[in-house]
Amino acid sequence: MRRGWWGVVWLGACATAPAPRRGAGAPATEAMDAALEAVEARARRCLAAGDRVRVEGFFDGASGRYLVERVTAAAATTTVRAQQCVSLALERARVRPFADGRADAGWEVSSGRASGAGAAADATQAVAAPEVVGEVDPAAVLSLLRAEEPEARRCYEDALRGDARLRGRVEVRFTLSVDGRITHAVASGPRGFRAVGHCIVGHLRGLQWPAARGGSVDFVFPYRFAPRR
Repeated sequence: MRRGWWGVVWLGACATAPAPRRGAGAPATEAMDAALEAVEARARRCLAAGDRVRVEGFFDGASGRYLVERVTAAAATTTVRAQQCVSLALERARVRPFADGRADAGWEVSSGRASGAGAAADATQAVAAPEVVGEVDPAAVLSLLRAEEPEARRCYEDALRGDARLRGRVEVRFTLSVDGRITHAVASGPRGFRAVGHCIVGHLRGLQWPAARGGSVDFVFPYRFAPRR
């Protein structure tokens, strides 16, 4: 079976303590546009000539992370794979944590340049554009992973009771199949994290995932853990 590959190295950030310091109010439109513009080059690598992808989402106040809610193609020829790649690239955008719960922002990426839509009132890895064969809704996968981050944290805190100095990174690799199941999963990390990785993999296997279309898709998710202060 043909497979694609996604590396989404930014998703594990929420598993790290302590909580960030927050600024006052929502970030300015210019700050949000600058954050999205900073990841524009990566997003453009996802596109072929004539492609345009519109992403709608919001900056989360507690973390400053950009979270995707909706992805659409503004050009009929733009593939689902390109939409996935762009949305994952834009989720690398960050602003300083702020007091308001969220600040909505949209962004349109074309094979030429990106166009910002700013805050809510104005709104109308992926690392190097890897080849992706299987297709899966990126917003749905990212949303599920965000919802399950507390479970990963619990796996770590269970292990922390046996070793108060335990801290580091666990990398989980798994294959998402066309029927929404994890068909292969493995975790790796430093000494002492074997039980943490096993716990996370076991939890992820028990979830119902969005079904991949056209072939399996391989994912890589690093989680970074440290004791709470």
